[in-house]
Amino acid sequence: MNKKFGLSVFLSLLLLCACFAEDKTPSITGPDEVAINQPAWLSLELQDGAIGKFDDKNKNLDIDPTHIVNGAALFFASTPGEYRIIAVSVAETNISFLEKFISVKANVPPDVPNEQITKDNVKQWLLVVKEEVRNEKITNPLNQTEMTRQQAIGQTFLNIGKASEAIGSIDGLELMLSTALTPTLGDSASEWKSFADKIDLALSSLKDGPMEEYVKAYIIIGETLINE
Repeated sequence: MNKKFGLSVFLSLLLLCACFAEDKTPSITGPDEVAINQPAWLSLELQDGAIGKFDDKNKNLDIDPTHIVNGAALFFASTPGEYRIIAVSVAETNISFLEKFISVKANVPPDVPNEQITKDNVKQWLLVVKEEVRNEKITNPLNQTEMTRQQAIGQTFLNIGKASEAIGSIDGLELMLSTALTPTLGDSASEWKSFADKIDLALSSLKDGPMEEYVKAYIIIGETLINE
């Protein structure tokens, strides 16, 4: 099997022919440091039942609901400096003001793992998928339990990662993933294409390394999707 056959390619083929909530301390998540002209996704971590909103007067934030999902913002700055981001969280009668500082540098920070499979990166990449698509309730075809489509996709990654010893190869993992995701994604495959591109790019850098690292990436993706 061609090792370039990844998740995004699989989704393209599909177009032609799937959490448990936890109380969270309200916060703004995203990178602390970026380069000039480097877009950065920000999101609101809110307590269960709370609603939140970014400052709509900040010229460095794009929160246009026509293309940015609720609870997210796209930060962009063309001038170096320290930028203060403000948001508000409302839970019943409690109002909390949240803030985050982003340092914009003249060059890309060398230690920022923009393309690596990490929990934070997977969470940021999820922001390109509409919330209603991620939270759509489905019956997971793997175990016949009801969950969100995001959780079902995560369970697919996790199960295949945990079965890696029996599967035996990276090519085998990819084949199992493409087969299992077919019923899990269903007719929502196009909505996940941008997320899949990010995942596929990050996974491609691991294909020539130890299988253990590739398996670890599957498990990180799965656990993040299930618990986010």
